[in-house]
Amino acid sequence: MTNLTLEEVIKINRYIIRNYGGRDFQEPDNLQNPNTLIWTLNFIQDSVVYGIDQYPTIGQKAALLAWNINTGHVFYDGNKRTSTIASTIFLEVNGFYLNTTDNEIIRIALAVANKNSTQITFIDFCEWYLQRVCPYS
Repeated sequence: MTNLTLEEVIKINRYIIRNYGGRDFQEPDNLQNPNTLIWTLNFIQDSVVYGIDQYPTIGQKAALLAWNINTGHVFYDGNKRTSTIASTIFLEVNGFYLNTTDNEIIRIALAVANKNSTQITFIDFCEWYLQRVCPYS
């Protein structure tokens, strides 16, 4: 499995802010909660606890990455967009893609960002991902 690095996720966020708008990128890395992102990237790489892989599928790992960037307010701005693109790239470098439309992915990212009012849970979100993750042929 190929994991994204901290630097790669920061580059994704920088690209999104510079090309699609938002608050100015806060140099050097625009990180508001770096420990959330560091923990997530490390846990995706090794999610075995007491001999059991907590996130055994690539879809679950991608969902965890997207969820934690989005809900963890990892960056000062661009969390929804960064979470979507980072998880998509993570899937792609591992030979998978999300079989979904742009409108669906926007709706789910907004639902996660507003999880207190939408009542979406990580389990719901993970199921959404798992239903849409497909291997490249």
